Amino acid sequence: MKQRSPFHTSPPNEGECIHLAAQAYRILVAEDNVVNLKLINRILVKLNHIPESAHNGYEVLQLLQHKRFDFILMDIQMPRMDGLETARHIIATIEPSIRPIMIAMTANAMKGDKEQCLEAGMNDYLSKPIIIKELEKKLFHWGEQRRGKLEPTENRPAQIHQHHEPSHIMVSLERMELLRKLQPNHNSLVDLFHLFFAQCKQLEDRLRHQFNEANFQGMLESSHSLRGACLNYGALHVAALCGDLEKRLHNKEWDDLSEGIRLIETSLELTTYRITEWIQAQA
Repeated sequence: MKQRSPFHTSPPNEGECIHLAAQAYRILVAEDNVVNLKLINRILVKLNHIPESAHNGYEVLQLLQHKRFDFILMDIQMPRMDGLETARHIIATIEPSIRPIMIAMTANAMKGDKEQCLEAGMNDYLSKPIIIKELEKKLFHWGEQRRGKLEPTENRPAQIHQHHEPSHIMVSLERMELLRKLQPNHNSLVDLFHLFFAQCKQLEDRLRHQFNEANFQGMLESSHSLRGACLNYGALHVAALCGDLEKRLHNKEWDDLSEGIRLIETSLELTTYRITEWIQAQA
C-alpha cells in the first residue's frame, strides 16, 4: 500500500484501511477498559499519531493541567468521573482556542447517548466498535477545521455514523483480520486475544457475583464494559446479548436477568473456542 505524502491534505479514501496520517496529533485516550485502551492506542500509533492514556475523568483533568492535546477520545461510562461530566469540566475551564477536540466513544446501547454527548460539549461521536476509516475521517475533519482549512461546524450538529452488526453472527472475521494486521507478529496476536479472554472472564464472573448480590448498577456497568470489549474484538453475539441485558436493567425487568447472564456465559464459551481456532489457523 502506498503511503500518503506528508504534504497530502485530502481526506482518507473509502477503500483504505490503515495508512499514515498527514499530520501527527497528540491524542488523549480516556478509557477504563484496559483491553480497549490497548487496541485504540495501537491503532493510533499505526496511524502516525501520539496517544496518551487516562482511565477516568479525574485522570483526564489532571493531565490537562500540565499537558496540551489536540484531541481527546473519551469513553462515556468511566468510573469516578464519566465522560459527560469530564467534558463539562473541560468546557468550563479551558479556553476554546486551546481546548482539545473531544470525540465521544460509546457502545451506543441506549437511545439518546449521542445527544447527551453533544449537549455536554463534545464535538463529535464514534460508536463502538471503532471503525478505523471513521476515526481517520473525524481526525482529519476536525484537525483541518482547527487549522482553519474547513468551514466551522459549531452551529450545526456533528455528523453521526452508526454501525450495526447482525447479532446472529458469532464472531466478525473481518474485525479479527483487522486486528491481525495491526500486530507485528503472531505472538503479539496471541497475547492480545489472551488479554481479551482474561478480561471477558473477569467481567463474566463479576456480572454473576453482582447478580447474586442484587447489585443492579454494578451489573449495568459490567455488562457495558463487556459489550464494549466484545464489539472491538469482533465477538458480536456476546455484545448483542450484553446490549439486551443492559436494556433489561434500564427497564428494571429483573425476572429475566439470570437467563440473560446464562446466555452470555454460554456465548462467551463458544466465542472463545471459535476465536482460538481462528488464531491457531493463522500460525
